Formats: sequence, C-alpha cells, structure tokens
Amino acid sequence: MEQHNDETFVLKPLSLGSGKGIVFDVNFDNFKDAYEESLRIQKERLIENPSFILQSYLDGFDIRICVAEGKYSCALWRVQPHVVGNGINTIEELVDQKNTQRKKSVYFNKFLYNIDGNLLKFLSSQGKDIKSILDKDEIIYLSNLGNLAAGAESVDITNSVSEELVDLAIRAVASVPGLHTAGVDILTDSLTSKQGYIIEINTNANHKVHYLPYYGSIRTPYQDMIENMFIKFKINYGYGLTQEERRKSRKIATFNEYRAYYHNLLGRTIYENKL
Repeated sequence: MEQHNDETFVLKPLSLGSGKGIVFDVNFDNFKDAYEESLRIQKERLIENPSFILQSYLDGFDIRICVAEGKYSCALWRVQPHVVGNGINTIEELVDQKNTQRKKSVYFNKFLYNIDGNLLKFLSSQGKDIKSILDKDEIIYLSNLGNLAAGAESVDITNSVSEELVDLAIRAVASVPGLHTAGVDILTDSLTSKQGYIIEINTNANHKVHYLPYYGSIRTPYQDMIENMFIKFKINYGYGLTQEERRKSRKIATFNEYRAYYHNLLGRTIYENKL
C-alpha cells in the first residue's frame, strides 16, 4: 500500500457519518479551503462543537470487519460508486441504469446517485463529463467516498478476508476499554492481504448492512452477538457448553487475552507517566 504523497491528507469531521463533511486530497496549499468546507457542512447540520481529524491519505481496498462480542462475525468490501461502460450508453444513462437497479434493493433504494455539482466535478477530474460514452468494460468512478450511504456498493467477503486482518480487527476492538462489539474499517492492498491500516473503529456500527449486501451472502451479526453473549452467560454461571459453543468460546477467550494484555499495557503507561 502506498501513501498518496507525503503531504496529502483526508480531513474528517468527528461528529458526522455517511461520508458527510469529508474532504480528500488536502494539502498545505488548500487546507484552509478544506477546513472551511467541512466546517460549513457541520454547521449546516447543527453540530454545536465542530471538530476534525486529519489522516494521511492511503490508497487501498476499503473493508469493514464486524466483531461481535469478541468474536469475528463477518466482513464486507465497500466499492466506490462507479459505472461500467458498454460502448453505447452515456455516463448519464449508466447512472440512471444503476439507480433503477438500486431502487430494487430494500437497503440501497434510499441511496440513489444524484447528478449534482460534486459528481460533475469528480467526472471532470477524470477527463469525463455526463455525456461521455465509456468503452466496453471501462470503469469510471462517481465519487471517492467508500460509505454505503454515499453510493458505495457492498460485497460480502466473510470467507475470503485473511486471518491476519481478522486478528487485526479483533485486537483493535480489544484495545478499547469496555468495547466488545464494533465495526472496524481497514484499508488494505488486497482483499486477502495480511497487512492493513485501521482507519476507524465504529463503536455504534450499522451492522444491518451485512444483512442486505449489494453482492454476496447474507450475514447475521446480531444473531452472532446474542449467541456469543449466551455463551458468556453459560460460562459465567457454570452451565455446560455444546461442542459448537466450546469452539466459539475459544475464540472469545482469545479476545479476552488480548483485552487483558492491552489493559495491563494501558495501566503500565498511566503509571509510568505519573512518575
């Protein structure tokens, strides 16, 4: 995975979701404009105390890994909004076709593509306009946002994501005191890569996206949460476990080992800083 360049960043508001207020390709020359744009969007949405985080820009696959009560549940890949050419239709017509398809989805019918100034500007940055006809199989992106509410498409990759990335997500959740369930957003070179970069830990993640993927199998993280909580209950009160529950409990035990490690590490750090 390569950094976009040494002086390129992403500016994110801390109090908004669904990709709102995020500004890409921020550098020292345009930082003031990016800050004011994100600030304007936060004020429009009545954020009382606007705040920001500045992150290095990284290229890669945007994946979400769901950890349910300390155990890996499922994963999906969020594909940037895009259309694929057929050598016949304009981009405008391809967008209309995509919207027709999205209207058939219980989840994605709420997030249709709008042909607005932002979309036109993004097309222009790729040397295209709304009337351009794409070659067959040519892909053009409509936005650089990977959020599903901003038009991205979800692909279930539960059975193909690497064990190393799953372990990275589990460790990330375990490192946050009191957290057992979360959606961990990771950027990685490939869907099966052993290395990735955590960009967010969503403590109140929208897990229903796994029930209604754009492509792939339906997953059930809420059911996993309840089952894992029930296993914890049985362990705590001395009830016997089934063979399947024992297998799951070993995964939960690994999570608890990570929690203990990070808890002790945090304790030592606090103690040393007081000296």
